[in-house]
Amino acid sequence: MNKLFFKGIIVVEGKSDINFLSTFLSGKFFSTNGCDINDKKLNLLNKLSNTNQIIVITDPDKKGNEIRNKISNKIDNVVNIILDKEFCKNKKKIGLAESNIEYVIGKIKENVTLSNDEIFSFDINLTNILQLNKKYNINVKDLISQNYDIEIPTNKTLLKILYLFDFNLDTLEKFVEDILNGK
Repeated sequence: MNKLFFKGIIVVEGKSDINFLSTFLSGKFFSTNGCDINDKKLNLLNKLSNTNQIIVITDPDKKGNEIRNKISNKIDNVVNIILDKEFCKNKKKIGLAESNIEYVIGKIKENVTLSNDEIFSFDINLTNILQLNKKYNINVKDLISQNYDIEIPTNKTLLKILYLFDFNLDTLEKFVEDILNGK
């Protein structure tokens, strides 16, 4: 089965959910580690929501609802994928990881767009680079060149390098800040 791709952040409760979803879905996953969705994680998700669509897929139980509500109350424009308990259980447990693939794909497609042709969501463009240059009064090309010990790249090559190193906009900004702070 070819994987479908979601361009955004997929929030789930735990590792078993990521393992299940990643068998048929490609994207950026964020685990709350069960009910452990503290303010730091919520703030991080809130920052991520500035540049990414956020979908929340939790177990169809009380704790899953609590997690979903915490996130939805803190972050605007979150898309909640609500699962029915009847389709998410085995003999011992109720949860996302216990559901079937076709059911979950259908529920996701009811709420967001999935594609067949992308493997990795690359969200950096030249406008983003220019904004970082202006914001920090630096040249991102120079920082990449110095950090990776390469010639100063062309704009097109810079984007390819950032893609190859799995940068997204948030990690690129953190990269810039770390260098400017001597880390």
